[in-house]
Amino acid sequence: MALLTKIKANLTIATRRRVPGLLEGQYASTVTGRSLDFSDLREYVLGDDVKDFDWKATARHVTPLVKRYVADRKRTVLLTVCAGAQMAGLANVAETKAEVVIMAAGLMGYLGARHGDYVGLQVTGAGKITVQRPSTREIELERMLQIVQARCAAGEPAGDLKALLEFIVATVRRRSILVLVIDDVALDGPVEALLRRLAAQHEIFVIVVPDLDPTGEDPEILHEVIDNAEIPAFVRNDPELAAQLADADAARREERARLFTGLGISHEVIGSTDDAIPAIFRLLGRTRHAIRG
Repeated sequence: MALLTKIKANLTIATRRRVPGLLEGQYASTVTGRSLDFSDLREYVLGDDVKDFDWKATARHVTPLVKRYVADRKRTVLLTVCAGAQMAGLANVAETKAEVVIMAAGLMGYLGARHGDYVGLQVTGAGKITVQRPSTREIELERMLQIVQARCAAGEPAGDLKALLEFIVATVRRRSILVLVIDDVALDGPVEALLRRLAAQHEIFVIVVPDLDPTGEDPEILHEVIDNAEIPAFVRNDPELAAQLADADAARREERARLFTGLGISHEVIGSTDDAIPAIFRLLGRTRHAIRG
C-alpha cells in the first residue's frame, strides 16, 4: 500500500444537503423508515404508527411496545479522474501532475473510507473509462490509486472530460459524492450542461491540477508531454508572451470558478502535494459552513 501510506490524514467529508434516503452514510437525514431490522423496543407514545407495534413483545408486556429503527446511511464517494497523457506533465519543478492527482484523490478517498463510506473509481485512459466497484477497504483504495497512476502515463491518450461526464450521467443513478479531478482546462457549453445536470443529483467536489508555468523555468525540464518536443526559447523568454499567457490563464480560471460557484460546486486548485491537505481542508470547510448556514 505504498501510495496510500503517503496520503493518510484525518479528514471528514461534510455535505451541504440533507440526505434524502435511508442508506446513504452517517449524515443528517430528512426522513426515518422501517426495515426488517430494528434497534430496540420502547413503550407506546400517542401518535405512534400501529405498523411499528411489536405484537409478540406487547403480548408479554403490560403496555404496547413499539419498534425503534436506526437508519444506516452510508454514502458512496466516487473518485472521478480525467486522466491521460496531460497528467504526466509537471505541476511544479519537483512533481508531476500525476503525483498531485494521486495525493488529492487519495486524501478524499481515504477520508471517505475512514468515515465508513464506500469509495469507487471512474477514470479515463487506455481509450476507455475504467470503473472500480465501490468498497470500504483500504486495499481496494490502494488498487484504485495504482490504476490512476497507470492512466496518467505519457503514453496514454489524452483524457476526454465530456465523455467521462456523459458516462457518469448514464451509469450513476444513486445520489453520490463525486470527487472530480481535472486538468486546468476551459469548460465549454456541453461540459457545463453535463455538470449542471450532475450537480442537481450529486454532491460534487472539483479538484483542478494546473500545469507548471513554463516562463522563466530551466529549459532542460520543459518539454511537451505528448511528443517530448522542447519548448522554444523565444516562447519561454518573451515577456509579452508570458504576460499574455498569464492573462489567459487568469481569465480561464476566473470563468471556471464563476461556473462552479453558480452551480454550487465546491472547487480548489492544487498545484503541489504539499498544498493538497490545506486545500482539501478549505474545500470541506466551505461545505461545513454552508451546512451551518
